[in-house]
Amino acid sequence: MVIQERYINSNHPYIQWYFKAYPLLSEKFSNYAQQLIYKLFQNSYSRKPQYEEINKILDKLRVVLQIEMRPPKELKLTENDFRFKMDNS
Repeated sequence: MVIQERYINSNHPYIQWYFKAYPLLSEKFSNYAQQLIYKLFQNSYSRKPQYEEINKILDKLRVVLQIEMRPPKELKLTENDFRFKMDNS
């Protein structure tokens, strides 16, 4: 059986950080909270995730969020985060 799975899923560091930060983001930074999800799923022109735009938002949040809620500095999305991996098990 061949299963396609996106590299970015509920176990990805970006999603794990988002789950943790969501209550604060939705309360104080709701625009960013929405953009971080919408940009993840599509770009209106190419239907590809806007990972560069997501990274810009993450950089802004690193400045304004409390230290314990900031996205880790090493968290930078790339095109590879949105590829599919094949599982031939």
